[in-house]
Amino acid sequence: MHLCLENHSKNLVSFWQGRYKDLDEGKEHYRIPDNVWEQIGEETSRAGDTIPSSFGHRTPNIWTERHLFTAEDWSCWMIHIAPYVLRGRFNRPKYYHHFMKFNSILKRTIQYSFTEQDLIELEDDIIVYVKEHESIYYQFSSERLSACPLTVHALLHIPLDIRNNGPPCNNWTFIMERWCGSLLPCIKSRREPFTSIALRQYQAAQLFEIINRFNLTDLMPINPDKNLPSQHEKYLSQSDCALLFCIISTDPISFLRNPVTRSHIPEPSIRKKVAKQLRTSFGGTMSFWLELIPQVMPRWTKVRIGNGGDLIRGAIAHSASVNERNLRDASFVRYELNIDIKAHLPKAEPEFVRRVFYGRLEYILECAIPPNRVSKNGEPRIHLLAVITTLDTEGHDATSELTYFKSVSSYVEVVDLNAVCAVVGRLRVGKVDPRWAIVDRRGSWSRTVFKDDSLSMGAQQDIGS
Repeated sequence: MHLCLENHSKNLVSFWQGRYKDLDEGKEHYRIPDNVWEQIGEETSRAGDTIPSSFGHRTPNIWTERHLFTAEDWSCWMIHIAPYVLRGRFNRPKYYHHFMKFNSILKRTIQYSFTEQDLIELEDDIIVYVKEHESIYYQFSSERLSACPLTVHALLHIPLDIRNNGPPCNNWTFIMERWCGSLLPCIKSRREPFTSIALRQYQAAQLFEIINRFNLTDLMPINPDKNLPSQHEKYLSQSDCALLFCIISTDPISFLRNPVTRSHIPEPSIRKKVAKQLRTSFGGTMSFWLELIPQVMPRWTKVRIGNGGDLIRGAIAHSASVNERNLRDASFVRYELNIDIKAHLPKAEPEFVRRVFYGRLEYILECAIPPNRVSKNGEPRIHLLAVITTLDTEGHDATSELTYFKSVSSYVEVVDLNAVCAVVGRLRVGKVDPRWAIVDRRGSWSRTVFKDDSLSMGAQQDIGS
């Protein structure tokens, strides 16, 4: 954490802002002008409105509020935001390509597991990155020796440290940083700051002792089971619908949240798409399903994916709460489907290929299917269907490549709710020809999840999810 985020990331930005130890650019031209940094800072701060809170707290303006950045902020900015806001901002493309190599290294160091081949490739890439870093910033000049601090050399030892100590997410120090941050507000006296800190810790120890002595933890459920619905949620079991046509999420449990409209009557166009989705999943004809599906389908606006998954707020719920202060949009989602690439050939055998899609979740329909011969269910069965407005991302996967879209399309698609994998963020970049960029953190990367377990006897801090 301190090596890559608190040190090297800061140094890179200092180089690009022309603030690194009073060094000039030498024979290179890596500095980004101040007016461009102002735009980068605005794009970073605005992203807080369109990146869900599950990604972390709002990232400050990196141009005017860089002093407020924590390791968590540096992680979010360097991994998710910087690849978009820095693209096309350097005088020469080689500086951006060099940064993207560090971005790739950073992503791989926070994986949950490694093979020996992964570590060999990581080691080779770090060596190439460090050599390029010396060429660009050190420039092999004794007058620029300060451009090569110990942290640059320490990058070379990351693969060896992983071999000896395991993945970095098992021993990083985000928890210590968060604890130190909690001490700062307790300093009420500038004359006796350490007395204020000691008093804070003394009071925390007193509270901890009272809770344990009187078994108050039994009255304070600190760690609820994430696989059980809360008092604001409802769990509806549904059939294994669309196994051939949808890639079922690894977290198939879904918990629906209020508000819900029980007497919702879908529009005719939505009913046709519901019938089309069921026909694709089970067969039959459009007329059969249009007659079978109910006229009234309860409409839910929020859903939480089980097993520690994301909370997704439908666009209807978001638009109804636009006047709430500091509201962050959590309606854009990633969903995965298997597509028959030979569907245009009537006589060809189906050949399904996995495709990644992005869209805006409008709402969830609770569709009760009566017993019938086509789906072969002997009793009524609930199907949860996601109504999604699609985005034209040209089939790109934002976890492995930069993914953009110009605007939300007008096409609405109905898919099985199990196809929805995760909530995603977005940020608007550019002025002349602005585009929206997709921020997708789904994958094998670990991330910090902070839970206040200080009041729980024997509880352990939850690191990584």
